[in-house]
Amino acid sequence: MIGAKFEAEKALLGSILLDPAVITQLKIVPDNLTEGFHRSCYRVMQQLNQAGEVIDVVSLYNRMNSPDGLIQLTELAGSVPTAKHILHYEKIILERCQEEKMMHYAQKYVSSADTRDFEELVAQAQHVQGFAIDEQRNVQDDLIDIFDSLYTEQDEYEGAIQFGFKELDKLTGGAKKGDFIIIGARPSVGKTAFALNLALLMAKKEILTDVFSIEMTRKSLLRRLISAEGNLPTHAWYNPTQMFSNKQKEIAGMSVGTISDKPIFINEMNPLTTEDVERQIIQTKKIHGENKRHVAIIDYLGLMETKKQFMNETLKIADITKSLKRLAKKHNMPIILLSQLSRTLMSRQDKRPMLSDLRDSGAIEQDADMIIFLHREDYYDREAESDGTMDVIVAKNREGATGDIKLAFIKEYSKFVNLEMRCE
Repeated sequence: MIGAKFEAEKALLGSILLDPAVITQLKIVPDNLTEGFHRSCYRVMQQLNQAGEVIDVVSLYNRMNSPDGLIQLTELAGSVPTAKHILHYEKIILERCQEEKMMHYAQKYVSSADTRDFEELVAQAQHVQGFAIDEQRNVQDDLIDIFDSLYTEQDEYEGAIQFGFKELDKLTGGAKKGDFIIIGARPSVGKTAFALNLALLMAKKEILTDVFSIEMTRKSLLRRLISAEGNLPTHAWYNPTQMFSNKQKEIAGMSVGTISDKPIFINEMNPLTTEDVERQIIQTKKIHGENKRHVAIIDYLGLMETKKQFMNETLKIADITKSLKRLAKKHNMPIILLSQLSRTLMSRQDKRPMLSDLRDSGAIEQDADMIIFLHREDYYDREAESDGTMDVIVAKNREGATGDIKLAFIKEYSKFVNLEMRCE
């Protein structure tokens, strides 16, 4: 039985070396493998796959740093003629795991004379009989990953998606898997422009980017994206044939080409419910890849609807934010939700946003992992001269620091850049 499992492990790893894409079909985890070298090999294969790197003998050998690794890896690579039976090998391994656990509990039962121990063992054995493969990952695997991160260069902490602005990424660590993020501002401060800039920067990193727009049309948002990409005045779109120069039209054409090549999807939906959001997320993953990094951006909370009826707006908002937080965790991806700030802010002398300025703020503040406010002094004081910057205030960050950073906001182009890039 042990020999059969050992050979199945070799065949499974050999199949991955023949066709690395098959690793995405597997539910098996490293601890399901008995042989130590096989466990290490599969763990590194998973890391390479998650990082989008090539899975081959050379990459594995460099990562594993095992004296006899090259010989063993070469043997694995030649262990099977085809990768098409990989699910059969996985089934053998998982069945053997189940048998081993059942045997373990049977042996404990034989040595136990206590009825209470017996009842507990029966319950454990019943769990093993119907155990869920998805739950096999354990604390040891996570601890090993954390330890590996001390010595393995990672561009993005814990697979976090960088916002694309240096100081903001340094402060927050980026948008992490399962994060529910709120971006709040008063109307016309620039939150839609900021969200579109985030979407474009993320899509340029080949991150699947679903943008949900309730108020603005798809074409309106695309025009803004083209302006931001090509440094083109947004007002010229009212009459582009007359208001754009030939050079600007050429730049617009190049910007269209750049954006069209990126995985950015604008979903124009009105009304929009959390069920609609999940349906589109599933569709995007199905078409473009289940294991690719993915982010959703929703504009905006105040216009979302629910299928349920609520006594007041506060309960409705609470249901929406809780549902979106569940979606972020379920699909292991960040969801960014735009939200308008309460009008009561306008009556204060200090217009700097606070958490209490979020409309129906209790539920939003509780559910959000990160809350970011956008603030411009010239928005509130029309006579004040704009310095072309936007205060980006990280008011809540469940797994990181809070604080303020400044970005350059080129309103004419609907574009945000790092301050040092403003003059470039």
